[in-house]
Amino acid sequence: MLLSSHQQYAHTHLNKKPARLRAPDFAEGNGYIRGIVKEIIHDFGRGAPLARVLRKDTFVATEGLHTCTFVYCGKKATLAVGNLIPVGQFVCNVDEKVGDRGAPARTLGNYATVIGHSPDGNKTWIRLPNEAKKTMPGGVRATIGIVASSGRFDKPLLNAGRVCYKFQAKSYNCPVLVAAIPVDHPHAGGDHHIGKNQSSR
Repeated sequence: MLLSSHQQYAHTHLNKKPARLRAPDFAEGNGYIRGIVKEIIHDFGRGAPLARVLRKDTFVATEGLHTCTFVYCGKKATLAVGNLIPVGQFVCNVDEKVGDRGAPARTLGNYATVIGHSPDGNKTWIRLPNEAKKTMPGGVRATIGIVASSGRFDKPLLNAGRVCYKFQAKSYNCPVLVAAIPVDHPHAGGDHHIGKNQSSR
């Protein structure tokens, strides 16, 4: 979320709910928990959609996820949280430390790639979206898949008016060009101040 120079924090009064993994508990650590996706919602100030699960958890929605889909969380879930994910698998919303409920690869269209595991399973190496490699503890959790809405920026804006309305929704002013003339740019002109003639008194 973008902040203007006079803001000290981001507005959260319209946010639906934090998009985090479940808090680790006994059921997830020793078995698995099944939930069903009730709806896909849009969160104010977030590009990626959110999936609201029946158990009142809110996750970052991945590509291909739809309503009435069962999601599984737990150590005994197939190809899910807590298991050794195969090398080359795309994951998102990865824990940096065990139990921090997900931090890297959460924006729309982003994903991290599992590139290896240690022989004892205590360490996992992933490649982040910026091509940096990171070593993670073996017990961290992740969501399998790519964050949805990767094609949101593919639709062109086509004219300057849509760009103006886009930036008016943010917390900083729309750019107004003064140095150009109106025939050169749609936002230009109109703000030139000639001044008063001092010699005509």
